[in-house]
Amino acid sequence: AAAAASTSSPSSPSPSSSPSPTTIPAAPAVVLTREAGKNGKLAAALAQRGLSTLELPLVQTAEGPDAGALPGVISEAARTEEEEAATSGASTRAYEWIIVTSPESASVFVGGWKAAGSPKKIRVAAVGTGTARALSAAGFSPRVEFTPSVANAVTLAAELPFIKNGGRRVLYPASSKAGSDLQEGLAARGFAVERLNTYTTLPVHRGDLPAAAVAAARRAAVVALASPSAAKAWLEVIAGGSSDSGSGWSSVVSPSTSSSSSICGGVAAACIGSTTADAARKAGFERVFAPEEPGLAGFVEAVVEALEEMKKSDKTRD
Repeated sequence: AAAAASTSSPSSPSPSSSPSPTTIPAAPAVVLTREAGKNGKLAAALAQRGLSTLELPLVQTAEGPDAGALPGVISEAARTEEEEAATSGASTRAYEWIIVTSPESASVFVGGWKAAGSPKKIRVAAVGTGTARALSAAGFSPRVEFTPSVANAVTLAAELPFIKNGGRRVLYPASSKAGSDLQEGLAARGFAVERLNTYTTLPVHRGDLPAAAVAAARRAAVVALASPSAAKAWLEVIAGGSSDSGSGWSSVVSPSTSSSSSICGGVAAACIGSTTADAARKAGFERVFAPEEPGLAGFVEAVVEALEEMKKSDKTRD
């Protein structure tokens, strides 16, 4: 069965689950690319701004090789925390910190935490307030004890506090596709990092997407990207095919360029944060917009800024 594509407009802020091809706009303002079921808040916020959207999930999450180990490791961390409470002097805690670096990572971590019996006495750091909110929304009840001044891995590695008498051990449940900046930065400061690759993200197959939705996406003004994997998926799934001819936004690039360059060059990328923005540039997007602080409000503003820039470019061509 084809993967669902959904549309949203000012008159229908909640996207439908599987519209007929006739409901797909010819040239939507914004394409939403997160997994199915995770685009609703952004779609509703953009609908309030009077913007039409096309929900076209381009990524899907799969278990990573270390997913099965996560509950046991969390249980170990909680047990040694209880032992620490009965002693004085050096910490007996298995990990001084457990680090969560994205909303998707938060969802996977909370699943492991619940499987471990929802222990309360663990110390968690989040890469930013958006990830901290994702932890809470997923049902994580302990307080997030640290977020860095800037929501990225480099700053988190530089600012993560040392714990007095602590062993400087850090647990890092991550995507198997996450980079090594966090690990390397922490190691340079003397932390011992244990990374668990608990999940991965994969592009959907173009054949599983409605053909009309793919064609409409190629004519969109802006694509909203919430992860580096989404940027790569756009390149593989949408830009990988032949470019539409016609008067869509992709026509701003010379027809002599390659298909991938044409599609990435003719649509602006509105990114949830700086890491995704870097991935978008590497994928070939020429117009990339991202907020300083990841989160829904900043994501919406990045989309609006990208649309304004595309409208200016369109007027210049006219």
